[in-house]
Amino acid sequence: MKWSLIGCGGAIAIFVVALVIGYALVGRAVQQERDNLVARYKSQGYREIQGNHEGRINITDPIKGKTVLNANWISVHADSDSDLAIIGIDCSLDSTVNGNLFFHIGQLRIGPDGAVLGNLEVDCRKVIVDGYIQGQIKGHHSYLEDANRKDKFSPK
Repeated sequence: MKWSLIGCGGAIAIFVVALVIGYALVGRAVQQERDNLVARYKSQGYREIQGNHEGRINITDPIKGKTVLNANWISVHADSDSDLAIIGIDCSLDSTVNGNLFFHIGQLRIGPDGAVLGNLEVDCRKVIVDGYIQGQIKGHHSYLEDANRKDKFSPK
């Protein structure tokens, strides 16, 4: 009887408010996780590159030294001379990482021109490997596709 006093419009409004609150709480938790990961890498001597105002990073110049990339959408088209950490929702790697690659949160695609000359360590949803990984794939992922993984490194 009490619900009939609210009506359909009131019930929808309550539902929308609950969704907004839930989204805000999840967003805050994800941001806290990102902040913790960045702090962990910085404590190990990594420098951070953050995304632009749209949440994007497009790397076209060589990466020097241990670096953590932090953005929602990340494209890496230039080589890294050291270990590289990436924290993002959607990332593509079409270059060489001369060390270990650490990836967190979303989806990572190592393209046909991509190579990791160390281990690939992940804590993410999805990993697609069409390139070369010298070491092992370690960590946690929900999905791994590596049928097209290359068995030899061919520098560009």
